[in-house]
Amino acid sequence: MRPVSEVTRAIRQELWSLSAVVLVASWTSVAPALPQNDAYWLARYAEGLHRQGHVAEAERLLQQASQRWPDRLPLQVALARLAAAQGQTQYALGLLQEVLRLDSRCVEAWLARAELLRQQNRISEAMQDLETALRNNPSPELAERTRGLLRLMQGNWEAAIVHLTRYLNQSDGEDAEAFCWRGQAWLRSGRADHAEADFARALQIHPGLSEIWRLRAQALEEQGQLQKAAAAYERAVQAAPQDLAIRLAYAKVLYRLRSFHECSTQLEAVLRLEPRHREALELLVQTARALHQPRVLLTAIDRLLEIQNSDPSLWFRKALALESLCREPEALQALAECEKLFIQNNPNDRQQLAPLFFAGRARLLAKLDRLNEALADVNEAIQRSPRYAYAYRLRADIRWRLGRIPEALADLDTAQQIQPDDEFIFIKRAELLRAQGKWDAALQELDRAVQVSPQTGSAHTQRAGMLLLLGRWEEAARQLAQVPGDDEEHPSTLAYAQAIQAALQGDWQLAERIAEQHLAGFATDPMSTYNLACAWAIFADLRLRRGRAPVADPHVVLYKRRALDLLEKTFALGYKDCWHTRHDPDLFVLHREPAFWRLVKANGQVLTRP
Repeated sequence: MRPVSEVTRAIRQELWSLSAVVLVASWTSVAPALPQNDAYWLARYAEGLHRQGHVAEAERLLQQASQRWPDRLPLQVALARLAAAQGQTQYALGLLQEVLRLDSRCVEAWLARAELLRQQNRISEAMQDLETALRNNPSPELAERTRGLLRLMQGNWEAAIVHLTRYLNQSDGEDAEAFCWRGQAWLRSGRADHAEADFARALQIHPGLSEIWRLRAQALEEQGQLQKAAAAYERAVQAAPQDLAIRLAYAKVLYRLRSFHECSTQLEAVLRLEPRHREALELLVQTARALHQPRVLLTAIDRLLEIQNSDPSLWFRKALALESLCREPEALQALAECEKLFIQNNPNDRQQLAPLFFAGRARLLAKLDRLNEALADVNEAIQRSPRYAYAYRLRADIRWRLGRIPEALADLDTAQQIQPDDEFIFIKRAELLRAQGKWDAALQELDRAVQVSPQTGSAHTQRAGMLLLLGRWEEAARQLAQVPGDDEEHPSTLAYAQAIQAALQGDWQLAERIAEQHLAGFATDPMSTYNLACAWAIFADLRLRRGRAPVADPHVVLYKRRALDLLEKTFALGYKDCWHTRHDPDLFVLHREPAFWRLVKANGQVLTRP
């Protein structure tokens, strides 16, 4: 047995449906006797049905009536309004255009089209339609409504309030849109309490009207109440799921709230409806970058390039996205296109190509072991911008790979003078010192990295790795506990820290589970497979050195095998930096494995301490 309230609701719905059908049938049978203005009443009745949630009945009523009386233009206008309320904006505009073709003096059509154009932010066109409506001598009541909306769009809040108040006093007071507009005017004039009352009244009349929720959300957003604004936008989206402007506004608020996954969901919905929506694609680029989703990022950039492929900055961003996917040769091609377009657009200003461009190309060339070309490009970046700290840090890395360690250290000193709070300068110097066997000096550099940037996860994991190398297990565990779980870091950084921390606490099952769960979600991400390969290698090292297990211990063998498998997968995914892999202390436990040296394309050279 169903609850009584449910039965009552079902009966009411059936009665509404029946009444709509009977009404159309009765009017059809006596149509010749009906006065001309009954079309207005029928249109208003259908709008009332729609406001009460009986959308299908309202649409059926209008369709049948307009077929019976095709010359009654108010019915076509009502159909257009209903279509617009359901998110079918282009269809609604087409209907209204046809009405205006048949009767260019139809005030209701001009007014309805103005409202639609306003929602699309086509303000000047909407204002022209409102002025045309006023020139066609509308009724006094409709004239006040039209003037109220026009003054609202002109930013004349007080005049808008006056005209809309007159209209609402003259009408039946059941116009949700008019209350909504007046509420907006109250808000803009600084009277939020009056606005809230009008919004509440509008919602009483039409709880599903997306315009009310949208305007309320905009007001809350302007007041800085982003959480409440997001909730209002969510209601607006529920009321008008096909309205791209509302979804995009909702996505922007979600982005400001750093709710990146929810933001991405809204943007994907926009792009399903309009795949070449430029603003949505631009925001998706930012969202994908925040979520560390390089494939989504690349897809969004490619779509933007379909819209405008002559923008050098887009090609540069594409190169960065390809680099994050370890597709360096393609990234170099994108940079070549970027350079070509820049020169075409600036034929007399070629020297203005940014130092960032040359540094980016140098980084790609270094990863491909084209070190002399990389050095030439980074030198060009420094020549164009002598205080470009990152370029000096990059040149230090290139010179180190070329075996020019004193020059590399000098570059890091210069970078530090320019940007003393860059933790990556200290991390790079520690890397160079560690490769020379200067363990304590390397640790001091990592101490400074943590001091200048305690919020950076990489500083903590690098220092923890050094402590593990030195056998200072408890200190390493404390350091890993400080790795922040924020969106700025790659997700694998936190997974790496948590897995090793669990291993240091002796909870091997938890350590393995953390590592595998992260890999399940990022199976094709080279950064994740590399960092978790390091974690498995450290598991083996901890068993050997801290647990004093023999080399043939099954767990040691298993962990080494897992680390090597993940490294092999990393290289298969496109990762190419053999130099860094050879010098990574997390992987020193693998240096006695021939498979490791095959992967890094070098002869065996044990870098661990005796």
